[in-house]
Amino acid sequence: MNMLLGVSCIAGLAGPAWAHAHFQTSQPTQGEKLAAAPKVVSVQFSGGIEAAVSSITMLDAYERSVPMSPAKYAKDSGTLSAEPSTVLVPGNCKVRWNALSTDGHPVSGEFSFTVSP
Repeated sequence: MNMLLGVSCIAGLAGPAWAHAHFQTSQPTQGEKLAAAPKVVSVQFSGGIEAAVSSITMLDAYERSVPMSPAKYAKDSGTLSAEPSTVLVPGNCKVRWNALSTDGHPVSGEFSFTVSP
């Protein structure tokens, strides 16, 4: 019985280290309507990611690729962010992100927001 309890405790402690990062939130948020273009686009994760192989890309209202700064990762907040290098035209923008969890699992997603004219 003591052996089983000991193994259960060790397994419980090891569990979080094996969990991969999950999307938590973004800035701007999905579907948000903005009066002005954002200066920074960010994605927050529940766990650590490998910044060197993670990215954020964006398409403008005309489906054109928006030049972005290299993505930066703030380990303390779990946030990957990038800055548009050009002024965004008003309309619907789509952001795509790709990240690699520190445990090796790839995660990706997308969200959109609108810049008002």
